[in-house]
Amino acid sequence: MKQWTAVIGALAVLGPITAKAQVTAEEVWRNWQGFAETTGQIYSPGTIQRGLGTLTLLDVGVSATSPGAALRGTIDEITFRELGDGTVAIITSPQYGMTVETAQPGGGLIMRRMTVIQEGLDLVASGTPQAIRYGFSAERMTLRAHGPASSGEGSEMQFAITAEDVAGVYGVNSESTALTTDLEARTRSLTLDAAERGTDIAIELYAADVTATGETAPGVLANPAAIATRGQGTNTTLGYTDLRVSVETGQPGATRTFGAGADTGSLSVGLGGDGIRYEFEGTGLTFALSGAGVPLPRISASLDGASAELRGPILVGDTPEDFALRIDLDQLNLADIVWNSLDPTSLLPRDPARLVLDISGRMNWLADIREVDRQSGQPPAALHALQVSELRLSGGGAELSGNGAFTFDNSDLETFRGLPAPNGTFELQAAGANALIDSLVTLGLIPAEQAFFARIVAAPFLEAGTGPDTLRTRIDVSPDGGIRANGRPVR
Repeated sequence: MKQWTAVIGALAVLGPITAKAQVTAEEVWRNWQGFAETTGQIYSPGTIQRGLGTLTLLDVGVSATSPGAALRGTIDEITFRELGDGTVAIITSPQYGMTVETAQPGGGLIMRRMTVIQEGLDLVASGTPQAIRYGFSAERMTLRAHGPASSGEGSEMQFAITAEDVAGVYGVNSESTALTTDLEARTRSLTLDAAERGTDIAIELYAADVTATGETAPGVLANPAAIATRGQGTNTTLGYTDLRVSVETGQPGATRTFGAGADTGSLSVGLGGDGIRYEFEGTGLTFALSGAGVPLPRISASLDGASAELRGPILVGDTPEDFALRIDLDQLNLADIVWNSLDPTSLLPRDPARLVLDISGRMNWLADIREVDRQSGQPPAALHALQVSELRLSGGGAELSGNGAFTFDNSDLETFRGLPAPNGTFELQAAGANALIDSLVTLGLIPAEQAFFARIVAAPFLEAGTGPDTLRTRIDVSPDGGIRANGRPVR
């Protein structure tokens, strides 16, 4: 993903309604240049023409670099025209081309041609020289990739991203010692069409009422690690309705199609010196798979809702910091055609399934997460505490729940053979587990001998619960290496 950072940063500036204040053409141009520097971009006009209240740039070279990628292009003309009310209209060429050069994992470079098309773009700058707001609207904006611009290895990926009825406000603020930016945007629809010849893949994406808001500190696009080190960063929120995605693979006559959708959704990401924050929420989610190699005409499922939240540190340090993870998958339903193929006699209850996982703890990174050497054998992080506040998995008439907490001694890597010595307790409860296993054996989904073996292995750790077909266990782990299950030593 970071290969496209330079591309996205460049397009953000070029694709940016108004408040009343006083700015001139020259001040807006300097504002553009200042923001470009924070994103690793360079604007190089071939010719600059100055007139009464106008500034025209001809043959403007645009370049940007980031790890593993470089962007170069030319915009024929950019004109800054003062409107007489303290605002400045910005007119750019309706179409311009770029070349993106990306490094390949095995070595070598691939160059791709890209075209930006802006139909009916209206862009006006206002505010003050230190806090300029860019109001924008467009009938249609398209980013189109045409495949490699030079011969070489690699398949030819072609795609087009189109946003219709786009409007919003983009701000660049340098009033404080740190330059900040913010974005509020809305589009009636966002579509993605992609195809890759070498692998015969086609992607279609549609979303309505796409909204985006955010605030970005200087340089976060060009160097996220440096921004995080200084305690600044970025916060971005994306919302959408009626999301539909279709991915088709295979050869003509033998294709496979995966589809997904959501009624509503939101994604919020924050990055800064205090760590990373990721939040996702969606409603009315659907999934479907059909075509070659699929055992049924169509395999489909739905979720009433899904959410995920992740918070934690991102910088190397010696002091443990808090982290948290919560996942909630609510009301997972399988289509009748799937249920009937697995359980034609309706032996299993077809209640919706649910998964909830809520964990937190303390940890610190021992190595830069961007440069972790998986071959070194050294752990990239140290875990000091872990708490499972909630674990719940239900479905097929059974439910598993649990909670617990542990601390870890990272100075003791001997007692548990290379792992930090844990100290704590974990409790599990299961209801309907035996009935579920018996039903799966009857349906032939689990061999009887495997079910019998699993019960034998689990027996020393389990005891009967208070209700019918309920089991429970309490696992205690002590720093000296002792492990007890329901008070009985097992190590």
